[in-house]
Amino acid sequence: MALTSPPEQSEARRGAHNLLVMGTGRLATQVVLVMSAFLIPRVLGADGYGAFAALMALISIVQTGCAFGFPTVEVRFLAPLWRLNDRGDAEVLASSIWLVRLGLSLVGGVMVAVWIQSSPGLDVPLGLVALLVGFALLRFSLESTKSLLLPLGRVGSLAALDFWRAAVTLPCIVFLYPPFGLFGTFAGLAVLHGVLLIIARARLRGLGRIRVQRFRLAILQPHIAFAATSFVSALAGMTQVQFSVYALANWVTRAEAGYLGIAVQLYGLVQVLFISARRSIMPQLSELQNLGQSDRVTYWGGLMMRYSAWLLTTLAVGWSLVGEYVVRGFLTDAFAPVYPCAIWILVASTFFCCGASCNGLLFVRDLPRVGASNTVAFAAMTGMGLLWGVSGEPVGAALRIAGVYALASAFFFATSYLTLGFKGGLWLPLGRTLVLLTPLALAGPASSLELAPWMELAVALAFSVVYFAVAVALRLLPWEEIREIVGNFRGG
Repeated sequence: MALTSPPEQSEARRGAHNLLVMGTGRLATQVVLVMSAFLIPRVLGADGYGAFAALMALISIVQTGCAFGFPTVEVRFLAPLWRLNDRGDAEVLASSIWLVRLGLSLVGGVMVAVWIQSSPGLDVPLGLVALLVGFALLRFSLESTKSLLLPLGRVGSLAALDFWRAAVTLPCIVFLYPPFGLFGTFAGLAVLHGVLLIIARARLRGLGRIRVQRFRLAILQPHIAFAATSFVSALAGMTQVQFSVYALANWVTRAEAGYLGIAVQLYGLVQVLFISARRSIMPQLSELQNLGQSDRVTYWGGLMMRYSAWLLTTLAVGWSLVGEYVVRGFLTDAFAPVYPCAIWILVASTFFCCGASCNGLLFVRDLPRVGASNTVAFAAMTGMGLLWGVSGEPVGAALRIAGVYALASAFFFATSYLTLGFKGGLWLPLGRTLVLLTPLALAGPASSLELAPWMELAVALAFSVVYFAVAVALRLLPWEEIREIVGNFRGG
């Protein structure tokens, strides 16, 4: 099926353009975050990084709760309203969402204080608690503001804000932690988020009459149920990713939390990159759904699933070959347990992205309860594994939990695919994706090789080339499709 047959050329180019802008911005952001993933733990040490990662995990979970599912409402309903219908109604809806999210940010600040105070294992002084609440308020408000830029067509501005937040966060931590500890670190991060909030508000103001005074409950009410269901899904997903780091720091050891925190950060980086790319085309998929073009929705879903499987399988096998030397070189031997944890986490990331390709379409098909149920089941399975992970010996707890992530993600892929088919009426082409996933079985044997570092790197590069060539030859990734995608990027 051609990606750019005449009736869909504008659709393909716009989708490619959004993917390119968001993808390029996110890729630049991820480069900074990958650097951070190696530099920050080295500066903080395993114990210090475990405490930092646990606090950030806690704040991230509350941040997702404060969003209350409105990001999904923004791309599902606000984006088509802004593009296809009356701008006045779109401005009122945007203003209403914005005010509610700012109000929920205040609630989130209180929740952060209560949660930290209820976590004796973290041992956070009262002054630092107050600073963390201020930082959380600014972070939540920034997210509430910049989130509106995507449905209102400012993908580049959103990507730029994310990049600068990541780029300045790194020096804030690296230079402020050694002399001032966590207090100085979070003080610097609070200032950074305050400045970015001012910039995001200025960008939003330039798009139209988006004001808190324009709040209208009537225009928001039809979307509350959808938002609430999306909230359950998003909160379960974030908890599934982040809660284990907090749990290890509070109930096991900060060092084990630090090991898992680095690996889970890799999981989060992959998720953010994928979800950002998916979210960039969600407005377009919503329009296709509104126009009744289910075949195009199916095609884009299958496309995301196949290319995610290929890219992440390549990364997982490559890491299995060279990851041990990367950890030793950048993190020192003190962080050696991170290497096997990251193998399992990359396997988990592969299955997650395939599953999220399916689950995201359930929200496009106006089946948020089904999508939320899948995410809740995913989180519940991870939670049961977490109980097993923290109940054993402290040493190795991070590795046990990383394995749990992989099993739970495979379960998520299976349930999301089946529910999209049975409940959503969309059966994405599965055969080629499964074939693309088969090399994941090589990750275990690859980690057992004992070769010189340059030989391991050569094997990783050879695998990447051969895997791609075979995928093209077997039409798992058709060459003409790749050419069209690249062409649409250039023409988008």
